[in-house]
Amino acid sequence: STCQRKGQVCGHDGREYSSECAALAEKMSIDYRGPCIRRRPTGDDKTGCSSITCQPLPSENCKGIVPPNSCCPICGVAIKLVYSQRMLDQVVEAIQSMEPATISKVAQKLQEHIKTAECDVSTYLDEDFTIVALIFPNIPRPSSLQIEACYQEAMKLQSLVEQRSPTLVTEIPLSALTGSYLVQPMSNSKSSGSVKFIDTFLQIMIVLVVMRTLMAGNIT
Repeated sequence: STCQRKGQVCGHDGREYSSECAALAEKMSIDYRGPCIRRRPTGDDKTGCSSITCQPLPSENCKGIVPPNSCCPICGVAIKLVYSQRMLDQVVEAIQSMEPATISKVAQKLQEHIKTAECDVSTYLDEDFTIVALIFPNIPRPSSLQIEACYQEAMKLQSLVEQRSPTLVTEIPLSALTGSYLVQPMSNSKSSGSVKFIDTFLQIMIVLVVMRTLMAGNIT
């Protein structure tokens, strides 16, 4: 895919890169253009991203997922991977490996399990010490089929992690992954929250009506 060789960008890992090409060369997806800012969440701006200008999504077919600890949506899938540092240390010690299992190596190994050439994997460590894996199309204007292909690749990776597949646990950087879950689109999470609120409200109203009926029966 083409990229811009000039102009600072801020990666999803919170690091600044000299250009879009420099970030992509290190397998890091871009949160926004320009230097990384120190976000200061407030009551009106809970994410601290109000001063950030996000680039438009590359296609109208994109759902728009905002990765954890980021400002701008991506056209892809975000998966949070839970790992055990103790398990990883035991594996490394058992085979006396001299190479540390870095986040970039996790991305490299995950990429090897992606069979669709139009999909890339980017990983970074979140503030809660889980690994965030982003699977997204690597072409400028992906079609709905290409976006769906990357989604299916992400689902396959998540399934391999959840099942502790031998194809993963035999590889050092991936052997310590113990669980995973999808990051849902913001619109979906908001709507589900509204549904839960309405459902809870209705339950409370039903209880109040029943109690009032019982009390009225006792009075009469």
